[in-house]
Order: sequence, then structure tokens, then C-alpha cells
Amino acid sequence: MSHRRDRYHLLQQQQQLQTGAANPAAPLPPTQPDLYTNPVSSPAPLGAPMGATMGAPMGAPTTGPLGVAPGPAPLGPTPAGPVEKAATKLEANKLPNPTKGFTPADAEKVELINLQQYNAQDGPPVPRPQHDFIVNDAWNCSPRFMRSTLNYIPATQDIKNQSKIPMGLLVSPLAETVPEEVPVPTVDHGEAGPIRCNRCRAYINPFVMWNQSGTQYTCPFCSLTNDLPLHYQSPLISGQRQDLAVRPELYRGSVDFVATGTYQTKPPTPPVYVFLLDTSATAIQSGLVYAFASAMQRLVPAIFAESPVKLCFITYSSTVTFFNISPSAPRPQMAVMPDLEQGFPPLPFNAFAQTYADAKDNIEKLLQLIPSMYNKPDASSIGAGSALQLATKVLAQSKSVGKIFLFTSGLPEVGQGKLAKRIANAESDNEKTLFTAQIPFYKKLGEICAKSGVGLDLFACSSTFIDLATIGEMVKVTGGQCYLYPSFALQTHGEQLYRELFRNFTRESGYDGLLRLRTSTGLSQSGESGHFLSVNETDLMVGTVSADSAIYFELTHDEKLKEGEVLYFQSALLYTSREGQRKIRVHNWKAQATDSLQKVFKGSDLDTTLNALVRSSISDVPNNKMVDVRQKFMDRLAAILASYRTHCAKTQSIGQLILPESLRLLPVYSLGLLKTPLLGPLRQGTTYPVLPDARSYLMMLHNSMHPRDQAASIYPTLYQVHTMSGHPRFGLSCEGSPGLVFLPGTVRLSYESLHTQGIYLLDAVDRMYLWIGAEAPEELVDQLLLPEECTADAKKCLVLLTRKETDLSYRLFNLLSSRQFQRRLSPEILVIHQGSPLEYYLMLHLIEDGQGGTVRDVKDMDYPDFLRHLHRMIQRIN
Repeated sequence: MSHRRDRYHLLQQQQQLQTGAANPAAPLPPTQPDLYTNPVSSPAPLGAPMGATMGAPMGAPTTGPLGVAPGPAPLGPTPAGPVEKAATKLEANKLPNPTKGFTPADAEKVELINLQQYNAQDGPPVPRPQHDFIVNDAWNCSPRFMRSTLNYIPATQDIKNQSKIPMGLLVSPLAETVPEEVPVPTVDHGEAGPIRCNRCRAYINPFVMWNQSGTQYTCPFCSLTNDLPLHYQSPLISGQRQDLAVRPELYRGSVDFVATGTYQTKPPTPPVYVFLLDTSATAIQSGLVYAFASAMQRLVPAIFAESPVKLCFITYSSTVTFFNISPSAPRPQMAVMPDLEQGFPPLPFNAFAQTYADAKDNIEKLLQLIPSMYNKPDASSIGAGSALQLATKVLAQSKSVGKIFLFTSGLPEVGQGKLAKRIANAESDNEKTLFTAQIPFYKKLGEICAKSGVGLDLFACSSTFIDLATIGEMVKVTGGQCYLYPSFALQTHGEQLYRELFRNFTRESGYDGLLRLRTSTGLSQSGESGHFLSVNETDLMVGTVSADSAIYFELTHDEKLKEGEVLYFQSALLYTSREGQRKIRVHNWKAQATDSLQKVFKGSDLDTTLNALVRSSISDVPNNKMVDVRQKFMDRLAAILASYRTHCAKTQSIGQLILPESLRLLPVYSLGLLKTPLLGPLRQGTTYPVLPDARSYLMMLHNSMHPRDQAASIYPTLYQVHTMSGHPRFGLSCEGSPGLVFLPGTVRLSYESLHTQGIYLLDAVDRMYLWIGAEAPEELVDQLLLPEECTADAKKCLVLLTRKETDLSYRLFNLLSSRQFQRRLSPEILVIHQGSPLEYYLMLHLIEDGQGGTVRDVKDMDYPDFLRHLHRMIQRIN
């Protein structure tokens, strides 16, 4: 490709990042925007950073996506027509896979999106979390908030042990609902606070039994009879309270109670957001500084214009700089702290923490000045630990709750919390040492934050080792979230950073949280997993919690239960809302006990069981070689299916692989999991250039991930994009269903599914690829790509899909902006042409295909071979 075309492409990308849009649109509204259209909302920073890397230039065929060498040749066959493969006894297209019900033929039948109606009180089967449905919250809470691995609880520990299925609850206290559902009601019981059991302290709920003409109630958790205060008593009609209709806490599965003074250790205040920006040479050259300023210029006026949240901006490298943005200051003023070892806040709290409404002019000036202030890459050292320690001091001394946003481009090398670079080969015996913290500094700092009601979200923007296993300890204990941008480049990640910050700022969030799960007598929690700080046997402290947070509670039996006995569960989260109000989010759920293993399997939940198994494997990683971690996972999987075979399918032929209907997709999801970088291969040529950090990041991601996103990250969705062009519905919004778009059909994750005449979108949650067949119609390709992006040289290089004013492009980006795609991660779309070196990256996600040759590890098997291997394991157990 010529230098002229290189320059044209880079200028075009830079212009889009500076203006915020290739096609001007209305200012960014405070509600969910069409994020993939890059709307204009405020001026861009004053000039791009000197020496900023705009990503891989067009015409650099030796560089793959995200700055990684393309790796080995594609795993699939040559690009000549639909792929043909020798038939096997197990025909892959007849095996269970997640595309059932969503195939191209199924999609054609959908003329109107009629969302499934689910009455929570009906019990199982429960809708899968990634499907569109409407919950009627009556008595039981929505499965969006609380899901159980088993919807029928084993009556004894022996039955539970025989099933081999983990028994637990996945709780997402602030999970998102859909517009068609009634919002969670807020209940204010005044100064006295919500009604609670005098023994177990459970909150009043729909499952209580009324006694003595409505003057008493029996607690469903501990069976204690409690007297009701006079103001809460009501006459009964047929056993139900006369005022039931005006007491949502007595018929809704989920409520928010207003917390009174007895629930407050300090006066509740709106949160403070502290932004710690790395301004080292690496951060400047990569474009991180510019990307941050650009994104914040567009987001802050739109989101925080009327928000009570206070904002604070701190930069760091070999020094730490605070900015005085007080309205009394004529302009933003710098206060530099050169001492990284014994630093202290150089300004009063109110000088550098202000709401946007109070300090609008200085905040806007500062965001405009940051790129020009830091456009000379002088300081090479990164003192992230010292900056974090100062931010923690600031928030603790001011008794403020909130969140720290840490943007860093490299390993902390100076000051407090400095780290050494560690080296170990992937899949080696000593790889596990990279997944434990070097020093306790960050965990201890995180514990201080959690106890102060503060969380940490980490934005790792590095092409080198950053030691997420150590720094990530602070993320884990505060309830925070980690974002990873491998080989950060402005062109590649600028808009992604903007979209993910938007999601972070606008999703429902809480601070200074305390979470507890209560169960009926006979059951108790035996363990937990997720991002939190455990303060005792029952309470979990979370500095921050959001709609994307999920915590798993493992359950065990304390005593034998009776067949048909009703069991009750209640989660309660005490938290401070973004508006500064102290609340208690309560979710209630009930299930029946059973002594039938067949019923246990029938009521098992695929997505929650998968989530529990993934978390168990994550806990194995720091102490085992990866090959042993995979084997332990396979042992758990085989034990579950062998138990079903032994106890529920004895009459079936021993030569058949028998799967329980509720878990029939568990093997294919397991295969996908074993092929992800989480548990599978970490080899050069993956999209993560720093392999140990990739594994640490994925462990943090999946250990706090809601099952809504997890299934798609393990078995990505492969959409037929070419069928959208000119279609009467595909890619268009559904009238009467806000935010919903008609989806094109999906196909199996095999190279056989890719036709040379087709165009496909692969959605892996943290990665997206647009695959263009070698014989795809030119008129369709022209609707998606620019002419210079279709040359032979361009097909070997990184190309990010941008929106065009064409029908197919509109439909595709409308799909990406639909509520079906609203989640914590929002990656760019990488264009891959069939036959190009970059095709290898797509192949890594086609999990139904294998490596070929002599297969020695499950991560290298294709789907039929994996089922055969699994079947042999089951036969050995039986």
C-alpha cells in the first residue's frame, strides 16, 4: 500500500477520534447512546499527543491485531467454497449446541419479538440469562438477581454428593432489569426502619406467616414468632393482610428498603470518583493520555451535569500531581507531590474534589489542557502504588465513599508498591507462581478501601508485563473490575475506552456495601467466590458493587430436610446509592427439597452450574499446573454426567453417551472453556501478547461475571451478517420493544459453518471479528468497507470496522447498539478476510474444530472427539 494511502487512513482515524464521529449526530444524552456511532458531544482535546501511536498502520503485514505476530497458519481449510470434512460417527451438526432455536431458519420465522413471560413464583424451568424475557416479580425475585445451580434442593448431603452438581446461589444484587418490567420498589418504614426477625434478623418478606389476626408473624427462616409494631399491624382476609396491595415488601420478591440511622456508621454522602491517570512516557506515546482526555470530555458533561458525584483528577509518573479545580480558582492549578515514599495530599479535599455543576469551567479546562500538558514523554517511571496510596488517604480522611479509576500503562517500578518483573513460560511447572501476588501491599491497600466504602476499577493499558496478579488483589477485595487493553493504541482502543467508561458511569452502582445471605434452617453457606472482602463467616464487604457484579455462595446441609419441604433464601445488600442515599436491596427466593436424584437433575440450571464450575477451576489455578487444572475440571464434569447415567438412565445402552436434558449443553460449553485463554492454551499468536497478565485478567473477569455474559464468552455467537442486507427485519428495531433488534441467524462454531460467499460476525464478549468470505458479494463488502481496506495488502493488516452510510452498515451497528449487546465490555470489531494471516485469530474461537494430528490434551480436541473422550471417562467411573 502506498504511503499516501497510509497517511489517508491514519488521518481519517485520527479525525474520527478528535471529532467523535464520522457522521455528526446529536449531543450525547445521559441515557444509553448509540455507542458504536461515536456521537459528537463536546470538543476534543487540543491536539494529539506528540509521538502518539495510532495503532498498526495499514500496510504492515507483519503485525497482527493488538500488536501480536500473526502466529501459525489458519487451522481451517483453504478458502474454496463451503468447507468439507470427512464424516464421522458423531455428526457434528447433530450434536447439542447453543444455536438451537437461533439458526438462520429459526430467525426467518420471527416476525415479531414476543418476549417470554416468566412468572417468578412458578419456579423451574428458569429462562436462560442471555435470552430476552420479562419477569413478573411475585413472591420470588427475578432470576436476574438470584439463580441457583439446583432449583430442587437435595434433601440430604448424601443426595447432593451423589449428584456431583455444585449446590449454591449466584447473587447479582443490582442486576439490570428490562424496560418492560416493573422497577424494584423503594420502601420507607420511617425512623424505625424495616421490620426484621428478632432472632435471625431476616427482613420482612412475602413468605412470612401471619398470626393472631395480623398482630404477629412467623419467620420462614428460623420459625420464630415475632410481634408486629402497632403501626404495621393489619386485619387479615382469608389469611392475607388487608393492606397487601400497598405493601410491596409483602408480595414482591425484590425491594429496596430505605436504611435509617441505625444502618449508618457515618452520614451517607454521594460518592467521589478519583481518576488516577498515568502520564509516563509509555502512556503518552501509546495515546492513553489523549484517549482518556477525549473520552472524559465527551462523557462528563453528558453524565455528570446534574449528578451529585464529586470528581477528582490526579496524574502520576515519577511524581504525583493533584489539580485544584475549586470554583474559587481562576483556572485549574497543579500541586505536585515529588515524594513517592512519604507523600501526603498537598491540597484540602474540597480543592480537588468537586461536582461538575460547581466546577464546570475548571473541569472542562483541565480536560482540554491535559493532552498539551503531557505531550512530551519525559518521565519513564510509573509510581502507581504511591498514587493509589495517596488516593486512599484522601478518601479515608474525608470519610467519603466512592471509586478509584486507575489508568496505567506499565509495571509500578518506583515508590510504594513497586514490583519486579517476573518470568515463567506458559504451561510450565512454575507458571502458577505468576498468579499469586508478589507483595501484600495492594491487598492491604484494598482492605483499607473496602472498609472505607471505596472500590477500585483498573484500566490496564500495557503491551508489557504489568503483574495483574499482584495489582489485581486491590480490585478483588474492593468489589471492583479490571479492564485489559493489550498493546494499547489510540486507533485500536480509543473508542472502546469511551464506550466502556460510559457503561461504567451509567450502570446501577452502589458503594460501601455489606452483603449477607440467609437460608432456611438446615442449610448454611460454606464458601463464597467473587470480588469482596470477607469480614466474618456470614458478611461480605464490597467497596463498590454494580449491575455487572455477581457473587457465588456455596451451600451445604446442616441437617436432613424433608421431601417437599419449602426452603427460603434471602440476600440483603446494605449500600449507598450514587445519589448518596443509604438503602438495603433485599431479594427473596424459595425452592422445594427433594430426595429424588432425577428431580435434582431435572431442576439443575445450566448457566449457574457452569458459572460455579468455572469459579472452582479458577480457585485451582494458583496451586496447580494448567494441565492439572483442566484435568480437575474434566473430572468434575465427568462425575456429574456419570452420576446421571448411574442413577437416572440405567436402562440406556452403555455404548451411548446420555446427557440430562437440563445440562445437555454443558459438554460443549466445557470444551469452549478449555479452549479459552482462561484454562486453555496461552500461546503466542493469541490476541493477548502478555500471557500471564491475560490469564490473571480472565480469572478476575470470570470470577465476578454474570452468567448473562459468561456463556457467550465461552461459546461465542456467530451471526450471519450477509443475510441482513435488504431483509425486512434483520438488524432493524422492533416496534413496541425498546432497544430490541431482530437478530440474524446464528451458526455453529466450526469452519464448516463459514461459506466463502458469506459475511459473519463473531461475538466473544471481549473480542469481535467480522469475517468476510473470499467470494462475498462485492456490493455487500462495499457497504461495510472503504475501497482501500479491500486491497491485497490491507487484507493482511489490522482494520477496524467503522460505520458507513449504507443499509448493511446501519443494520450491523444498530444491532451492536441494541440492548442485547449492552454489557460491561464493548470491543472494537476487527475485520478478517478469508485466507489472510489474521484468520488465525478467528480460528481460536471456533471451538468445535480441533488441532488435528495426535491429540494429547482436551484443549486440542474437536467436538466429536471431546465427547468420545468424555464418554470414556464416564464409562470408567461407572
